[in-house]
Amino acid sequence: MKIFEDKKNLLHFNNSDIYCSCKEFSDLTDYELTSIKKIKSENFKKSNEENSYPVSVSDHRSHHFLIFQNSKLLAYSRLVPPSFNFNRLTLERFCVAKDYRNKGISKILMELVFKKTQSLYPQETLNLLSLEDTKKFYEKFGFFSNYLIFDENGNSHHQMTKSFK
Repeated sequence: MKIFEDKKNLLHFNNSDIYCSCKEFSDLTDYELTSIKKIKSENFKKSNEENSYPVSVSDHRSHHFLIFQNSKLLAYSRLVPPSFNFNRLTLERFCVAKDYRNKGISKILMELVFKKTQSLYPQETLNLLSLEDTKKFYEKFGFFSNYLIFDENGNSHHQMTKSFK
């Protein structure tokens, strides 16, 4: 599949209505913000109180990756710069709409994240937290589990890293 970039820095796929973008928070439209909240609520099970996903400081400082088909958000993730997250470059909120899993969308999203990471932060190691049932997924993309931790909700997570050096 051939990829090309348009004047608005959107990536398009030849013979496809899929397009991708990486945006700063201030450049996200109201529709994109609403779509992000929806896909996050589908993918991350939290209590009703937490399910509203209020905008955080990390949101404002992050690079936001979106993959759309026509006007439907298929996948989303954010890259938090190292100066804002315990001095670690961190991939967060990696999610793909349920109906579009196992169709190569996560691979496209991960490749976009890797390309941006190598461009903006070539000397940094990429970090993420993974639940046990998603650990193998991230290992397919070259992440390694460093150790197991527990978060405040009692769910165990693996601290994972990927180096581009």
